[in-house]
Amino acid sequence: MASDVIRPQSKSCCAVSIECVGQKKAIDRHLLDLLVCPITKSSLEYNADRSELISWHAQLAFPIVDGIPLLVREASRVLTDNDI
Repeated sequence: MASDVIRPQSKSCCAVSIECVGQKKAIDRHLLDLLVCPITKSSLEYNADRSELISWHAQLAFPIVDGIPLLVREASRVLTDNDI
């Protein structure tokens, strides 16, 4: 698992955003708290190195393109042994 991973904390409602911090993108923790895997409904982890949301239960990575999480199966990639 990469070192630049953000995990959800609490279920709360606030302003959400994905913004650039240096050369990497940062995800608002509140957005991460609200998003779930579209397949398993489990929580997601943010991988800043790859700009992806990871669903460990579904073994899928969902890309974030232009600040928009693409939470559809067709846009995801299957996690490999290198991702674990």
